[in-house]
Parts: sequence; C-alpha cells; structure tokens
Amino acid sequence: MTDDETTTKAPEQAPPEPKKRQAKAERKSPIGWCKALANYRMLRRAGKRVLVPSWEHNAAKNLHQWGKHEHHAGAPIMLTKKEYESALKAATKTPLTPHKSALSKYAEV
Repeated sequence: MTDDETTTKAPEQAPPEPKKRQAKAERKSPIGWCKALANYRMLRRAGKRVLVPSWEHNAAKNLHQWGKHEHHAGAPIMLTKKEYESALKAATKTPLTPHKSALSKYAEV
C-alpha cells in the first residue's frame, strides 16, 4: 500500500443495549386508584369536605367484595391500575362477572 491509498474500515457497531427490566406494576388500594385517577367527587357535608367515589367504584367494591377483604386481612386489597380499571368495567357490564385478579380472596362467589 502506498501513502496515497486510503483504507476504509467498516464502522464499529455500538454494543447492544442491555435488556431493560420490566418495572413492576405499581400497586395501590382501590381508594388509592380512585384518588389517583380522579374517579370521585368532593362534597360538603356538615361543613366538611368528603370524598365520594364514583358509582362505578362503589359497584366494583361491592362486586369484588373489597370491604370483606379489608375486614379479614386487616388491610385493603392491593391492585395494579389495569386490575382496578378491569374491575370497574366488570362492575358496569351485564351479566355481572367479577374480574378474577381484582376479586378478594375472602369473597363468597
């Protein structure tokens, strides 16, 4: 090779990016999701502001028996956003069929 000739090299490839771990889905209580998704109204009762969940939230609470779970477990059921939203949909459709992952393990079905 002479000095006049130029040599070309193949461009170096960037190293592959490491696989990103799937972040664990955030889990909250049903009332936590209700607040986070603004699925409620604020009313005044006896001069105090009171949070009143939507009718869909209350229907899901009854269908999936979240109150019974809180009573027996001593803590509210923890749901992902997807589970909470699926529970709301299940509670507003007919026939009423609970969403399995949002159903309390203490529920009587």
